[in-house]
Amino acid sequence: MNKKHIGIIAVISILIVCTASIGYIAYSGVWRDWIAGERESSYIYWVQISSTRELYNVTLYIPFPMKDGEVTSLANEMTNKFSEKNWTAEIIDTETEKC
Repeated sequence: MNKKHIGIIAVISILIVCTASIGYIAYSGVWRDWIAGERESSYIYWVQISSTRELYNVTLYIPFPMKDGEVTSLANEMTNKFSEKNWTAEIIDTETEKC
């Protein structure tokens, strides 16, 4: 093979890869998220409380993510865990400031 054939094969290979990539993006709908500016986030919460003596009337403010104006199932799971330990748990909406 001469340089001309190698160049043609390289161009065709690049075109195939680009076409496949664009096809995947169009088919999977990824482009809609990019255009809409939607992002996916994940949260890891770990709360551990320890003391050398017994604590009374402790108030914890734990941020829970919301989706479409509703708290996620994580908040309900946490309040159930608190109830199992005879703790009182309440989900409240606090004021937020827009940045």
